[in-house]
Amino acid sequence: MLRIWGALLAALLLAGVVSAQVKQTDDLLPALEALAPVNASLTLSPDGTRAAWAAPGGLCLYDLDAEAGECHAFPDRFADSFGEYNPLRWSPDSTAIAFTEDPFRLLNESDVWVYKLASGEFTNLTDDGLEGGWLQSKTENAGFALDYALTWNPVNGDLYYFHSEPLADGWTLDLYRTTPGSYEAEQIGSYDVGLPTLSVYFPPQISPDGTRLAVIVLGQKLDDLRNGVWMIDLKDGGAEIIANLPNLRRSGFPEWQDQQYTMPRELAWVDNHTLLVNLLNSAFSTGVSWGTQITDLTTGTITPLVDMSGVAEQSDLFQAGDDGHSPMYAMPRSVLIAADGASVLFTHYDPYGQDQPGLSRLPLPPAGTPVLLAETPDCRVTNLRGMPRFLQRIAPNGRVLLHNCLLTVEGG
Repeated sequence: MLRIWGALLAALLLAGVVSAQVKQTDDLLPALEALAPVNASLTLSPDGTRAAWAAPGGLCLYDLDAEAGECHAFPDRFADSFGEYNPLRWSPDSTAIAFTEDPFRLLNESDVWVYKLASGEFTNLTDDGLEGGWLQSKTENAGFALDYALTWNPVNGDLYYFHSEPLADGWTLDLYRTTPGSYEAEQIGSYDVGLPTLSVYFPPQISPDGTRLAVIVLGQKLDDLRNGVWMIDLKDGGAEIIANLPNLRRSGFPEWQDQQYTMPRELAWVDNHTLLVNLLNSAFSTGVSWGTQITDLTTGTITPLVDMSGVAEQSDLFQAGDDGHSPMYAMPRSVLIAADGASVLFTHYDPYGQDQPGLSRLPLPPAGTPVLLAETPDCRVTNLRGMPRFLQRIAPNGRVLLHNCLLTVEGG
């Protein structure tokens, strides 16, 4: 069953299974909005001490311990716009933030920029001397290139990015690395022959041991079996698909659901062998809207974090039961990974109570029924404009951002 809270929950609580609790919930919007408008670019530093977001005209930082912040104007040559394809990317030591112009939603010619907190300086690492829309650049300017899809190596702080240049019949697709301090670019691999044209745009993620990069590949033709999640070996640049789109859509979703609108959106590593893949059904009324798949890289298996395949038909999704929730409530919307990777917290979704979702805990790998912790958070989570992040790791100090809510978790 999808909704088994009642007596089973009480039994689990008595048995001491629940080790995590939300110690504090703070609505950050009032403090942050006092500095500048806040949107879905809001992100927490890996050490859990600062929040950053891209406001119109500048990069804003807020010190959560000092309860103070300031905004820094972007350089004049930076095209100021952020979305799900060019989020802010914190360095693993929380001392720098990397970002690009928006190359896919607004079609801006994009470079790799880095802001260093200590010096307050912005640096363009891949300046080709061009700016503006890249469609115009492609036809009128020679030598331009797109740099995008950034990620930091958590082990040594190297910064990786994808690089594309126009060809007569398509685009190149190369992976580059820059090293701390020098930022001289080094090519890791070339993939325009093996992957669809301009098929990489969601941010990739590097494994905790720093050896592999996981990336979502989505070409223009959705029946292309190269679509899915790929893995790149950072030592030799070799790439292979580890989960194609049909298999990602198959696990944990009802058989009756039309999956043409269900796409992978975000990746997160749990450990060096386990990858979470968030999927979103953009046609929300047609079926299960969110799903999180667990990909075991050792066995190659794909299993759902919460199995929604038992919903008999579409109309059942929206029928509230005796507990006041519809089966949609069991669907994980935002997933928060414990700092040690042993469990996750996830928010529920319900069309009858979207502003106050429940928060549950599951061990990894999933076992038994999710344990409902509370009807948290106490602050609204729908006030941020744009697409929020769905997969995040709880910082070592217990903090994590749930949209505009700062949660402090004990015993995750």
